[in-house]
Amino acid sequence: MDSLGEQIKKLRKEYKLSQKTLAENIGIAQSAVANYESGYRVPNHEILIKLADYFDVSVDALLCRVHEKKDWIEISDIFLKSVMKYDYPAAYALLEHMLDNDISPKEIYLKVIRYALAKIGWLWETGMMTSADEHFITRQIERIMDDVYRKVMQSMPIKTKCIKVVGMAAPHEAHTIPIKMVMQLLSFEGIETFFIGTSVPVKALSEFVVKNQIDYVILSITMQTFWDELRRYMDAVQEDAVLSQKPFVIGGRAAQKNMILSQNMAVEIVLKYEETLEVIK
Repeated sequence: MDSLGEQIKKLRKEYKLSQKTLAENIGIAQSAVANYESGYRVPNHEILIKLADYFDVSVDALLCRVHEKKDWIEISDIFLKSVMKYDYPAAYALLEHMLDNDISPKEIYLKVIRYALAKIGWLWETGMMTSADEHFITRQIERIMDDVYRKVMQSMPIKTKCIKVVGMAAPHEAHTIPIKMVMQLLSFEGIETFFIGTSVPVKALSEFVVKNQIDYVILSITMQTFWDELRRYMDAVQEDAVLSQKPFVIGGRAAQKNMILSQNMAVEIVLKYEETLEVIK
């Protein structure tokens, strides 16, 4: 199965067109066609429609790999490439088109967005991306994820499992997008979620849990440097009459199964979303 760029090139050659002629016929620069075919850039939603109309095919046919549900890494790379080019409309259009063609939001989150975020983290860790770029691009992905979430929730039938979960990052943890993703995924399962972002003082969390009748508390930790702060936080949680009776779930990149955070509380350590869902259910 061809990639998007290969599909455009294949159709152009079938019509016996040069890159320049195709570009003139749909009102774009020849360099844009060259970039699309090489995979250096991804056409935005408007250009996708123009290409589909010109070649008399569906947009679905142009995004050929997407609906085969096979090469998720390539799909995520196409998505990430658009984000890194600051082409928000193209990045969102790709995910929106997948949703409109009955690909589940869970697959989009776990196989496209999660992979893209992991790759961004790797680029930063290896020095191939500055921290400023990493922060900016991550925020753009978060913005797209929020738009996907709103679209999904607007179309979902109302369902509830009568389970309430609050989620936040561990103390001093700046990366909140992983726990936000978990909260949104749990919402798709009909679970009522409360995402509060960064950690709050134990007393404030206790009052929030009582007021909203929370069943589970989830904490996310992505960096090992925050282990000590997390242990101290959980020590304080054990001293709270309300929180010490609530089950806690600790997850994230820096979570480890052998982490000892409490001796007298129900604390589950999870390494991926699927384990979180199993605990909550």
